[in-house]
Amino acid sequence: MAWRSTSARSGTEPERRQRAAAHLGNRSRREPCVHEVGRERDACPLERYGRAVIPIMTPAEMAAADAAAPEPVEVLIGRAGAAVARAALGVLGGSYGRRVVVLAGRGNNGNDGREAARRLGLRGVRVSVIDASPPPDRLPACDLVIDAAYGTGFRGSFSRPSV
Repeated sequence: MAWRSTSARSGTEPERRQRAAAHLGNRSRREPCVHEVGRERDACPLERYGRAVIPIMTPAEMAAADAAAPEPVEVLIGRAGAAVARAALGVLGGSYGRRVVVLAGRGNNGNDGREAARRLGLRGVRVSVIDASPPPDRLPACDLVIDAAYGTGFRGSFSRPSV
């Protein structure tokens, strides 16, 4: 399933903690918080992952959404790559002298990462794109790793490389 953060960068750290505490309420930590997610019932993502995330699409639903999009897939990849590149520059605090490694898979998620790498390269970032299949044992030294290895359609196992 794909996941999205409901609190990504919204508010300060104390505000996010306060929202989390309000969400958990006065329950004991052993009492599960249960949400309806489609037809499935799942443990509260805030308790499970330490942040509020909600499963939003299965692989089949994601494929259907991509197919139904009015724009061609290349436009969607361009938008995703641009968004990742903007976020990366924000995390890096600029581009001068920065090194980024993009671990890219074969599908659209990998293409999003390759597009982000292209855009970062245009901004002067030294970018290395590494194929995720098979993943290397160790990634080169860098300031940031962009995980574009696999998306919602991944099946199998993945061994993350050391940094």
